[in-house]
Amino acid sequence: MDLRNNSNKNQIGDLKIRTVSLSDINRLYYIEIHTFKTPFSIETLSKLAQTPNIIYLVAEIKQFVIGHIITSLRATEAHIISIVIDKDYRRRGYGSILLKKTLEKIKEKKIKKLVLEVRVGNKVAITFYEKFNFKPIKTKVSYYSDGEDALEMWLNF
Repeated sequence: MDLRNNSNKNQIGDLKIRTVSLSDINRLYYIEIHTFKTPFSIETLSKLAQTPNIIYLVAEIKQFVIGHIITSLRATEAHIISIVIDKDYRRRGYGSILLKKTLEKIKEKKIKKLVLEVRVGNKVAITFYEKFNFKPIKTKVSYYSDGEDALEMWLNF
């Protein structure tokens, strides 16, 4: 789905992509704790929502938040901190739309590289990123607090 072909670039059908608000944090925390082994706290999500140089977008359907993507920006590089879609809404392309919208915003800022880490055991996510031309760069041993390794992936523009 291409957001650019819609009269409202931030909406496709019932799906709307917008900047996070603090009123979204409890719902996003719920999604985090039901998805990740080591979820962000409410405090961390709130802080990220108020941090300069962060692109924090949410996906919502009929005003119900179904996911988010959080990306930090530096001079020439961006870093995906988190991307998640509620389990009841996965496999419908919503994560792809969130990532595409983030890529548009990053390109507007003339950033040259997007970096992320993904659990080596998360084959679904690795395949998802590869579809966007992310390339595996290196393994970070015991990267996560539970000891699991991370695969660092890059997308160059």
